[in-house]
Amino acid sequence: MARGAAEVILGADILYERRFFEPVAAFLEHALAPGGRALIPDPERSVSAGVCGKLRARGWRVATPLTAKVAQSGQNMTVHLRELTRAGAKS
Repeated sequence: MARGAAEVILGADILYERRFFEPVAAFLEHALAPGGRALIPDPERSVSAGVCGKLRARGWRVATPLTAKVAQSGQNMTVHLRELTRAGAKS
């Protein structure tokens, strides 16, 4: 993918292991167009708890997430839909 080619990136279930953070962040930094946004739904997992802080430290703006309760395999979970944009980018 060309640098800055994507206006919107949707990534689901991509932060369930700590080792995935760096490749995901690098991809977003490479692929997202100026003013673009990434949407990442993420269930509350301890492994992804610090992701928002790490993204902010790398220059990302993390909007207040939309939150939903969902049932999966008889288990209730909370899922956050996070919207990411580059700090300083025009929305």
